[in-house]
Amino acid sequence: MKKALCITLIGLVVLGTLAGCTSKTPGSQTSSGPPPVSQPSSSSAEEPASKETFVIRVGLPEALENPIGVMSLQIKEQVEADSAGRLKLELYPSNQLGGPREMLEAVGLGNLEMTVCTPTDLTSFVPEMGVLTFPYLFKDSETAYKVLDGEIGQELSGYAEKVGFKVLGYPDIGFRHITNSLRPITCLEDFSGIKLRTRGVPAHLATFQAFGANPVSISFSELYAALDQKVVDGQENSATNIYFNNFFEVQTYLSVTNTFYESWSITINKDYFAQLPEDLQEILQKAIDDGVAQNRKATTEENAQYLEKLKEKMSVNEIAPAEMERIIQAAQDLYPQFAADVGEDIVNRVLETVR
Repeated sequence: MKKALCITLIGLVVLGTLAGCTSKTPGSQTSSGPPPVSQPSSSSAEEPASKETFVIRVGLPEALENPIGVMSLQIKEQVEADSAGRLKLELYPSNQLGGPREMLEAVGLGNLEMTVCTPTDLTSFVPEMGVLTFPYLFKDSETAYKVLDGEIGQELSGYAEKVGFKVLGYPDIGFRHITNSLRPITCLEDFSGIKLRTRGVPAHLATFQAFGANPVSISFSELYAALDQKVVDGQENSATNIYFNNFFEVQTYLSVTNTFYESWSITINKDYFAQLPEDLQEILQKAIDDGVAQNRKATTEENAQYLEKLKEKMSVNEIAPAEMERIIQAAQDLYPQFAADVGEDIVNRVLETVR
């Protein structure tokens, strides 16, 4: 009896000891149940709650190795660093999300946040942008920047906002030159009969028709094959684009014509931009401004460099000043015709600015 009582007392002591060992201290957790919710300290209670993260999907027409891709990577890095990761850019290069028109339509509908296209692409939605497609409109890149970055550029951006787009910047492509497989262009008459691929824009088509060529609109993605298979005799593009797309493999002559100046257009859905917090809007715009400035400097240098490289792969010729004047005059004679579609007022103000 005494032995049984002793065993019982020992058991109670052990149980009490175990109970003391498993009791929770503040902030500890047991193997069962969820971990306790930590309470903020008095100092952290005054800190703002974590802010929402925004993601901008960007459709790009070219590979990341090309100038516009390099610029986009720079903008992405700066935006994400300056926003501490609150604003992220997802880049989709090489027309992964469709061609320029498809990506612009998606941006307008809000199915894609941003794309990099050209003002030429925007003319389908914003007719006033057509003024930037005129031949021999700008004598040099600096004159083009003066228009794009000034009051007229802001006005054109305003027209874009009316149909759901916001233009955040105009990176550079440069002046377009003609390549073909038949003969060098040395005078106006040399255009005669050349089947020439160009952008499917009224001003571009009408210009080459006036020169005596046979302009054809072909998708850029199909252009190399069209040149290789002699579907067309030639095309026109910036020196950088001619080099990066290996057109020298299927073309013999490059004539420095400077026919059209072309820029890119960084275009975002207007409503999406408006919903971004103001500080993120400023961070995005600052990164784009910096990217555009760097792009313009690099593009000017690269177009000159790649034109020199193309001289090693093609027959490259300049056009005598007198003959160039004839070509320019033939193009500028078409301005009244183009103004009827774009709007005479804005055309006249652009011409006042560039002359």
